[in-house]
Amino acid sequence: MSRSRKLLLVAVLVLAAGCSSSPAAPKSFTLSGTVTLARGATDAADGVGCTGWAGMGFGAVKQGATVTVFGKDGAKLAQGQLGPGRAPSGFAVPCRFTVRVPGVRAGQGPYRVKIADRAAVTVPEAQVGKFAAPLG
Repeated sequence: MSRSRKLLLVAVLVLAAGCSSSPAAPKSFTLSGTVTLARGATDAADGVGCTGWAGMGFGAVKQGATVTVFGKDGAKLAQGQLGPGRAPSGFAVPCRFTVRVPGVRAGQGPYRVKIADRAAVTVPEAQVGKFAAPLG
């Protein structure tokens, strides 16, 4: 084999190796989903949505409440907020809040998600990026 053919073969192999690499796993993701109050909710002051009811101990569960994500070692990974509460039935319960927490480090699960002053909920690594939790 001539020298120029050997160089061409090496160049093709190097290019093929560079093209065949698999994409890197994401280093972070956005945890998103819903939190539902099955009880302990009341109509929001705006008359449109719903919110946690302080009389039943859910007063801190409301739009803008802090959502904190912790890793398997207990380290705080990211923080977000609850979106507005909506009651699909037209009544205050169930009251569903959207959750959005950007910048959660991947590979740190199972995750613990704390909503306002409530106990943390565990989210397995397999469910990263999506979240649904009942409160109350």
